[in-house]
Amino acid sequence: MNLSKIWDFIAEKNIEPQDILELVEEVKNVDTSDDVNLRRVIKKVSNIAKKPLSQETEDRLVSKIQTEGIDMSLLDFF
Repeated sequence: MNLSKIWDFIAEKNIEPQDILELVEEVKNVDTSDDVNLRRVIKKVSNIAKKPLSQETEDRLVSKIQTEGIDMSLLDFF
């Protein structure tokens, strides 16, 4: 995992550390096969990153996470 990329993303988006900690706790328990829960987390990330996502982008994220899992390339959507 490229922590440098994560720190750069956090700094660039001016994200509050508490928001990250809360998100990490939520992601640890999310069932990625459940579209509703996964979309809720994606929307939360979108809000934290202050980057609205189109329905098409959200759909692509859901599909990517369900087929490939969670990895660093997801940051590119935000």
